[in-house]
Formats: sequence, structure tokens, C-alpha cells
Amino acid sequence: MRYGPGILLLAIFAVACEDKRAATTGPPSDPRPIAVRIDGPTQMTPPEEVRYTAIQTWSDGSTRDVTASAQWTSSNPAVLSVSSGLARALASGEVGLTVQIGPLTSQPRSVRVVPSIPEWNGTYRLTVGGSACGEDTPISIELRQRTYKAAIWQDGLRLIVDVRDVGVLVGQILNPQVRFAFSGFNPLSRLSRRRERASAMKTFPGGIQLVSYRRVAYDIGPTGFIERLPNSDWLVITGEAITTMSPSGFAGTLNGAISQYERDGTRLRGVCSSSSHGFTLVRQ
Repeated sequence: MRYGPGILLLAIFAVACEDKRAATTGPPSDPRPIAVRIDGPTQMTPPEEVRYTAIQTWSDGSTRDVTASAQWTSSNPAVLSVSSGLARALASGEVGLTVQIGPLTSQPRSVRVVPSIPEWNGTYRLTVGGSACGEDTPISIELRQRTYKAAIWQDGLRLIVDVRDVGVLVGQILNPQVRFAFSGFNPLSRLSRRRERASAMKTFPGGIQLVSYRRVAYDIGPTGFIERLPNSDWLVITGEAITTMSPSGFAGTLNGAISQYERDGTRLRGVCSSSSHGFTLVRQ
């Protein structure tokens, strides 16, 4: 059978298109690693040991255990050490575990190391302030540094610092740092009261009668760590303290302010603000 020129050209064109399609599509690419993660608990207790696992995910959806061949890192080896996936809890605090294999690095896995027995419960001496004041309306020198008797109660990695009739501090153990923040509780709010007249409509048999009465409303005033001074003024401490731990307690600086208010807590007399106020909690 003989074919005309048109048929031959069509056949050549079809073969060329097929070759081009094959070159463009090609065989399926081989699977490749695309991610790695860490499996294991998020909380430990000293001196516990836990085996973590590094899992590598591939582009075809499969996974592989790469624990032994991956590189492990703890953000704070003094709190939690790790080698080939075996982690040892050494001290209370929070760390981030990461694992790397080839160019892939996992997201940090947060691990809390919580002591089984409270380490910090007890009585302390709290001293706050003493730094030079900023560009404020200053308070008197004797009010720029205050000392209190405080009690600490530990709940896991949280420290509750209570000064009776003054306020509460809340600390978070990160190790070696502890961050303390003055709470928004105002222990003197009920000391500032105002009476106001109000009216209400009350229904009686046979009609409606306007009834007047007096009610008591509480002014919240400033919030923070509040000491009532001998002249009934309020001394208010606010801010956040960054400290380091030692066997004797905690020492660092307070970024905050010591303010003096009139006795109703609404008018500011003066303030001493600083990013480097002293802050210590010393065991008694």
C-alpha cells in the first residue's frame, strides 16, 4: 500500500507530538523528604527520662523514624538535656526541643519540667524600687523603695507571692529567669465608697409610685500592688520584674512605677517610674 505525502506528514507530526509530551511529562519523580517533627510528652518531672521520636514526612505521604540519625537540640540543657532522642529532666523550667536532619528542622516542641515537690514555698523579704526617677512628678525619697514581708506559694512553674493587705505578685519560672508581674487586684477598692441618689419606679396596687432611695457604689480606683500609707494615701506599684534564681531567692530589675495617690485613689500626687528599679525576694 502506498501513502500520499499528506499522510506521511501527518504521521511524522503525530510522532513528534508524542515525543514532546513524553519529554515534558517524564517518569514520576522519586519521593523526597519535606518535613520533620518531634513526637513525645509536653511535660516531665525531674529526674525523669523520656524517649522522644523524630518523624520525617516524605512527599508521597510516607513517614520514617529518623530519631537515631537526627541532630537534637534543647534550648536550655540545664533544664532538659537530650541526646539521640533521650531527654533527661534536670531542673524546673520551660524549654524548646528541636530536631534537624539534612536541611529540615522541626518546629520547637515546648516541654515544661515541673517539680513534684514545691521548691520555693516559704517566707521572704520583698524589696522594690530605689532607682532614680524618670521625668515624672516625683514622690518623696522614703517612698521610692519599699520593703514587705511576703509569702510564696508554688504551683508547678507558677509562683504566687502574697503580701497581706497589699497585693499579689505572680511569677513564671523559665529558668534561669523568673518573671514577676503585679496583679490588677486592688485590695483597697472597698475603702473608697461614694453614695449616690437614684430613683426607681415601683408598682403598687392601684397605680405606680415613684420611690427614691440611696445606694452605695464602689470606686475601683488604681489597680496594682497597693499599700495604704499612714496618712491614708495609696502607694501603688505596677510593672514587670525580670529576675534570676539563686538558693537565697530572686534578684533582678523592675520595669515599672511607684505612684502615690490621694486617699480616694483617684488623684495622683507623684510617681517614680524607671526601667531599672531594684527587685529582690530573699528567703527568711
